[in-house]
Amino acid sequence: IPLSNLFLREKDNELIVHIKPAMIEARRYDIPFSCNSLDYGSDSLYIRKAAHMYGWDIMPRIVSCGIYKNVYIKERKQDRLKEVYVYTISADPDRLFATVGLHFNADVYGDFIQDYEIGIRGVCEDSVFENRLRLYSHGGIIKTDVPNAKLWWPRYHGKPYLYDVTVTLYRDGKEVDTHTVKTGLRTVSLLRTDTTDRDGNGEFCFIVNGKRIFAMGSNWVPLDPFHSQDIKRTQKAFDLLYDVGCNITRCWGGNVYESDTFYSLCDEAGIMVWQDFAMGCSVYPQDELFQNKLREEAT
Repeated sequence: IPLSNLFLREKDNELIVHIKPAMIEARRYDIPFSCNSLDYGSDSLYIRKAAHMYGWDIMPRIVSCGIYKNVYIKERKQDRLKEVYVYTISADPDRLFATVGLHFNADVYGDFIQDYEIGIRGVCEDSVFENRLRLYSHGGIIKTDVPNAKLWWPRYHGKPYLYDVTVTLYRDGKEVDTHTVKTGLRTVSLLRTDTTDRDGNGEFCFIVNGKRIFAMGSNWVPLDPFHSQDIKRTQKAFDLLYDVGCNITRCWGGNVYESDTFYSLCDEAGIMVWQDFAMGCSVYPQDELFQNKLREEAT
């Protein structure tokens, strides 16, 4: 938002948040006959709070209100990278070669799109890839080859190499916005058959960079009943996860979505993450209202 906007001043802005009591807000929603939950968890069906807050075998019932992450007002540039997603299209460990995709959306203030360019540059030790192209649209995909690629591997299968990637938006050749991210170059697929017979013939195996990975993991559950305290325990809990030899962890559905710190620790240590949506031990509503709630959550 430009500072000239009448609603935003250079300083002394005030942000007011109205928090409604979760248990009272839940009374707005009738519970469909098709749903069920733990006896003390019916109000969790429509109210998108962590399921454990309503009571669990490993956590007390504390249906807290409040915001446990930072709230802030941010000035937006007129020309800016609105959305950036760096991902691996293909990875060949034998040839040490990969192809990276950059999906982006940008806000562009100028009338002429040909005045804009987008660039991507990734660095990991002696491996470097980069590309820079003029824009034909405010969004799209750029593909870039990575020779001498250093691939990310799960623990026990290789080193979890991470690239420092910078995406830059240019206007008239001048840098107007940047976005940085750490990412590992790797492909992941799930080899799965519909059934397993009595002799154990069947497949449910993750394939990383074309290699079968034996998963050794555990659940990652709430670190504290009050999630503003989670970050104080994240490193210590992660050290325990690493110490017992895990190369994968499942972020349990009754929990909150974890901090960026947690995912960065996993990236750096070669630990894969099985990420549940935040739902647990219930049959949830199937109506459009609930679908829209989940759509917003997924976005």
